[in-house]
Amino acid sequence: MAQPQQQTYPCDIPSISNFHPGIPAHVVNMLHLDENIANGDPIDIRNVEPAEGIVSSLASLQVHEQAVTDDVVETAKNRAAIIRSTHGQLQFDGGGNAAILALLNAMNNTLNSMNNTLDRMSNTLDHMNNTLDCMNNTLDHINGPDGWLSRSLAPGQVLHSHQKEVIGSGTALAQQINGGALPPNIDINPPANVGTAPGNLNPFAATDNEILCLYLIL
Repeated sequence: MAQPQQQTYPCDIPSISNFHPGIPAHVVNMLHLDENIANGDPIDIRNVEPAEGIVSSLASLQVHEQAVTDDVVETAKNRAAIIRSTHGQLQFDGGGNAAILALLNAMNNTLNSMNNTLDRMSNTLDHMNNTLDCMNNTLDHINGPDGWLSRSLAPGQVLHSHQKEVIGSGTALAQQINGGALPPNIDINPPANVGTAPGNLNPFAATDNEILCLYLIL
């Protein structure tokens, strides 16, 4: 059987001497005014009565100890009240506010994680856009009116796709060029007309000989 989860203090509860370092050492030691309760410490009911008893002890010491001022007594009262209310809340509310605070913190962490993811996605999109811009600039440089393809043309020439130059299939010539074989998966019936571009040509996936054969056959 799973053990019940131990309840803990949801926040730090500093010692009285932490707020009032001028209290004489003998008073601090006598009343244990330097004891802290840390966030996450196990709930201990034995912290309540001593905290409340310190209030009355400090009030009685005011006559003899000048350093024990009204502010010191008020701090002791507030500290005892915080400890008492923490125990009461955990007993009757099941730590509702602490649970809500933990949930809000978890939600905040989730939102921060989502924001970080969105930032990374935005950076990736920016990088992709920069890459596309670079590619477009490169294409403009190649194909534009001042690009190197345009500069390689004679006056009046226009860039166009390669076209069929041989009447008929040109099969025999294609076989001769390609070492006696024809490129695979080529439909040569009926032969394409001279001046048309091969329809099933992929120059990026074909060898030079296959490309030339396609121009001849199709």
